[in-house]
Amino acid sequence: MPTIGVMIPGVINHDYLGEVFKGVADTAKQHRCSLLTNIQNPSRQDSLTHFLGRGGCDGVVMVIPHNYERLVEVCREYQRECVLVDYPATSGVDDLPSVSVTNREGILSGMRHLLALGHQRIGFITGRMDGAAAQERYEGYRQALEEAGIAYDPALVVDGGWLHVLSYRGTQALLQLDPPPTAIMASCDVSAAAAYQATHERNLTVGKDLSIVGFDDVRMAMTLTPPLTTVRQPMYQLGKTAVEMLLQRLSGQTLPELHVRLETELIIRQSTGAPNP
Repeated sequence: MPTIGVMIPGVINHDYLGEVFKGVADTAKQHRCSLLTNIQNPSRQDSLTHFLGRGGCDGVVMVIPHNYERLVEVCREYQRECVLVDYPATSGVDDLPSVSVTNREGILSGMRHLLALGHQRIGFITGRMDGAAAQERYEGYRQALEEAGIAYDPALVVDGGWLHVLSYRGTQALLQLDPPPTAIMASCDVSAAAAYQATHERNLTVGKDLSIVGFDDVRMAMTLTPPLTTVRQPMYQLGKTAVEMLLQRLSGQTLPELHVRLETELIIRQSTGAPNP
């Protein structure tokens, strides 16, 4: 059986990366495949000869790694099949198999929930905008405003970059606006947790003074106070699907779909409510 390689951009105990990796590892085991893991360090350039060369992996699952373009180029040099998970927003990878989620639709569901509660002034925390997922989630935010007839205000959009520290600073900036937003739509649960921190520090109550919606539904979402309303994405299924697609390619099969989109689902908890009068 083939050896599956997985490239991942950091520590795999992170909820999102950990769940995707678990889907990869379990599915590789079910198919009796060996698994090689390449955990990237963005501060150094690792040689990929051992990973992709003779004795290495036969195909690669790339989970939002750094330097996508170079990695794709190297895979092509070694004639290794690869499947992208949460692919980049750059050109040159349209011919490669990919698996992602309904990012735009997920944000739309969260925004429509906030709008139905009566919120009109809604802040947005972006992800890292060089990726397609972040761009699609931003587009979902814009689309929801347009549907509701609300003018887009760039002051209500801050860069979170998938990072707690950037999202925390961005939320601080949003809460200093006059008037501040009554709700925040975050591009990931990490950003939502950062928004909680900034909100609590201003002695405001999440769900009453400020409604917050996240995206992912990682374990942390239920441990926040109050529990987080968020868009659930099937993280384990992303890894599982990527391996199944890769094995089909390695066996010479034609994929029914080159770009697979998995459904998201809005999970409503106590972090959202009607705006204070």
